[in-house]
Amino acid sequence: MPDPIICQSHLARLLSPVAENLGLDIEISKTVSRPLGINYVSISAAISPHKQIVTYRAADHSPYRERLMSRPSTLPSSIQEDLQSLVNSKLSELPFGQTYTFRFTPENGLIDIEKGITEESLWTLDVAKIGIFENAIRASHDLPLGESLSLIEDWRTLTFEANQTLDMKRPYLHLFAHNPRYRIHKFSSHSGFMSVSGDGDLTESICHAIDYLEGIVNE
Repeated sequence: MPDPIICQSHLARLLSPVAENLGLDIEISKTVSRPLGINYVSISAAISPHKQIVTYRAADHSPYRERLMSRPSTLPSSIQEDLQSLVNSKLSELPFGQTYTFRFTPENGLIDIEKGITEESLWTLDVAKIGIFENAIRASHDLPLGESLSLIEDWRTLTFEANQTLDMKRPYLHLFAHNPRYRIHKFSSHSGFMSVSGDGDLTESICHAIDYLEGIVNE
């Protein structure tokens, strides 16, 4: 029996379609931790029972109206390389067959290491060649891990949670018509996250989209 996949409880819905595409059964162990609510940096990683390691690029995180925004890290490449080396060394000391989120201060200090799939790694679904959700399943089944290469240079992701009374169909259609680069993944009927890539002010674009989804603005 494969090891349970640990993830924040509201993210569990995103694991099922990935497992179905792979034709694999999964067991999920849910946690209730949430993002830090400050500016910080993270690196998502996985290690298989055979000690194969895969790490993703560093991402910057910041709060936006109690939501989590993520973007490619703006740390100098030399510092990002140092953080990657630290993650690789720490992984060998942690239980195998799991995924982890390493959180750092903007000044590169290690804040904590959380076992499992977290909101900080949501961006990998749309940006990485193989997202952390698939690599979590692969690690659980002791299969070779997939490449974490980022296929998109610049992007933003932002979580959302709309009021249950809102009709979500109209804003979904409006946003997709407005910008075909928007991608939406749902945790539930009224919550999830959105990503966007391409040219222009991506931060302004994603913030406006989430404000529209949550009914803060209506145009």
